[in-house]
Amino acid sequence: MKIIFNKIIIKLTIYKNMISNCFFKPTVIFFYHRVAKVVCDPHKLSVSPENFENQLLYLRDNFKIIRLSELVQILKNKKIIHGLAVITFDDGYVDNFTNALPILEKLQIPATIFVTAGKVGSNEPFYWDEKTDKKDQGRALTENELRELAKNSLIEIGAHTMTHPHLATLPPEKQKYEIEGSKKMLENILGKPVTSFAYPFGGREEFTQDTIRILESAGFQIACTTIKGKIRNTSLLLTIPRRIIRNWDIPNFKKYIKNL
Repeated sequence: MKIIFNKIIIKLTIYKNMISNCFFKPTVIFFYHRVAKVVCDPHKLSVSPENFENQLLYLRDNFKIIRLSELVQILKNKKIIHGLAVITFDDGYVDNFTNALPILEKLQIPATIFVTAGKVGSNEPFYWDEKTDKKDQGRALTENELRELAKNSLIEIGAHTMTHPHLATLPPEKQKYEIEGSKKMLENILGKPVTSFAYPFGGREEFTQDTIRILESAGFQIACTTIKGKIRNTSLLLTIPRRIIRNWDIPNFKKYIKNL
């Protein structure tokens, strides 16, 4: 009986979201990792350039896409409205520069790229890609590529720690190094302030009150999680929710958006 009841609740929740979205589109931060066509993608991090462009076209037609920094000001003023969207990327893969940027420029869509600072210019795969075939591995941005990205008026750069650790498992002093170190390194490369942050992995278990305190002390204005959710006036700036996007074609992407 309990199982049947739970299934009914889940279905009612889905229908409620669908009906709500028909009349009031949610405000959402979406996040990607890579824009690349790969054969082996065990972590489902890559979206093909074709799907990426089609997804952005659909979002542009159905939402008002704004910068992350604009959202910060809206939330500070408690003036959130329906139907806003923000595009973000995690990790700092080179294909954000080579593949994603040309499409963002073509469609004139802004985005924030959260960069794992300690990997910049390393020419080594990210540790979760090490067992993947070399042809499918994506390297991190170089300093010059990062600077070129940041010069583009559509792009904002955020921090994503030094080494992409599970922050909550680290003592406060090591968390401080990961957070403050990434901010300082990126600011030194770019010559301008970095005020946004994304938690590695990003679930509720991935940060502590120490983490939030360090972020606040370092001067970050917003910190993005991977916790599913819509943006509301009550959303906390240092634990903001986001929704991941996978390599979906448009029919599947539309279903995903309608069920937010």
